[in-house]
Amino acid sequence: TPFYEPFRQWKHYRGGTVSTIWLYTFSDHSVEKIPQPEGRCNDTDPMWTGDKIYFRSDRNGEFNLFLFDLKSKEIKQLTSHTDFPVLSASSGGGKIIYEQAGHLHISEAFDIAGRYKKHRGSVRCETTDNIYSRMPREK
Repeated sequence: TPFYEPFRQWKHYRGGTVSTIWLYTFSDHSVEKIPQPEGRCNDTDPMWTGDKIYFRSDRNGEFNLFLFDLKSKEIKQLTSHTDFPVLSASSGGGKIIYEQAGHLHISEAFDIAGRYKKHRGSVRCETTDNIYSRMPREK
């Protein structure tokens, strides 16, 4: 249940169209909602890996990364940013990369046992306004 681009910064909205994450089991056609606090919240951008679902949520104020354990049904907050929201999170190769405060962060998302590993650091990216200056040239 992702937010569409224009609404990614709609923090603290608690009306009737808050974003929720629903889980569907094909074998028995059951539906389960990732639990939300009583005051509701916006849960979005689910990343499924094994028996864990990582997602962005503003349930504690600013958008941060959270983990929902399918076995224990527990939710754990993984990041604690208070200045700017976690944006555009994506998982792969045992890591989660996300944008926050104009920086790209890589977190060691999970190990074999499914335990969360602490934030590893930021990624340095170089950009240019002249793409041709980066292209190889023939001599």
